[in-house]
Amino acid sequence: MSRWLFAFACLFLLFCQGLCLSLCTFSYLGRHGQFFELTTHFQPFYFVFALLLLGLSLCLCLLLKPVQKRISFAVLLSVLPAMTLLGSGYRLYPSFLSSHQNAVAGSEKITLLHCNLWGGRNRDRLSFFSLVQKEKPDLVAVCEVEDKWHGLLSTSLKQAYPYCITFPHVGGVELYSRYPLEGEVRLAERGHRPRIFAHVHVGRQVVSLVVAHPPTPVGEAKRLKARNREFEIYALECSKSRAEGLPYLVIGDLNCTPWSPYFRKLLREGSLKDCGVGMGLMPTWPNTAALTYGLLPGNIGTGAVLPIDHCLVSRDLTVLEKRVLGPVGSDHLPILVRLALPAGKS
Repeated sequence: MSRWLFAFACLFLLFCQGLCLSLCTFSYLGRHGQFFELTTHFQPFYFVFALLLLGLSLCLCLLLKPVQKRISFAVLLSVLPAMTLLGSGYRLYPSFLSSHQNAVAGSEKITLLHCNLWGGRNRDRLSFFSLVQKEKPDLVAVCEVEDKWHGLLSTSLKQAYPYCITFPHVGGVELYSRYPLEGEVRLAERGHRPRIFAHVHVGRQVVSLVVAHPPTPVGEAKRLKARNREFEIYALECSKSRAEGLPYLVIGDLNCTPWSPYFRKLLREGSLKDCGVGMGLMPTWPNTAALTYGLLPGNIGTGAVLPIDHCLVSRDLTVLEKRVLGPVGSDHLPILVRLALPAGKS
């Protein structure tokens, strides 16, 4: 390789490394504006790209002679990606920490399934019901339920899930339960985004539940403020449930990854824990199979990118399982969570 070509390759790699490190650094400034908050959501990409750039840099250095020059350039071209790996790895490692928990003997178990159905854009009207029949959850929570989906849900789930709270709308939310429940639909102050607040009676115990779907933080800056305001409301509702001595949880499409400072604020202020900790990244959106519908054959392109569908639970609930399920025609993948209730509470 000529000297000029080698110099150009080094400069190009340094530029890419600097860009990756800059975005990773910006992600630590998430509270300082909408752009910075958006950069928090792409930690896996920073890690993977930094690893790739580090590998390319080291391969390029192998072309150099003598060995001393090779080592010098290897060190030079490794500094920036190593910093990025440390910065993004620090954000990512909690997702892989062991979180195995054992339920207290005799405690009640409850299984929840959640999915953003993608409203009228979902062309698959059967897969979701087949999934519910296969998994047999105790509660089914859905969002983006428009009128046609509402009709199908209320008809198909009525026998197995006789208790429900529904709000069919373009951004509607609905909750279907095997157990008796009482609650209401509450509308956000800005944008009137609906959420369900309910008490579910599981045997002799009561669980407080919020089914949520706040605004996306993309576009006008007020959308980020509206989503964060919703988070504050969820935390307040959780605090009230905690004051009543009830176990509680928040489930839904939260339009936020675990790496946002506002997500961590919700966990802290609501005394919540993330069911996904220790179980990997668990991305749910966008489901590439739905976005490439008709363009790619078979199962090519299935999967998702970012984990934005969550179940957050009070610290007295034991997380037994969380899974991301297969595609159901939506741009989101469903999640299934199995919990054990605290023994002796009623």
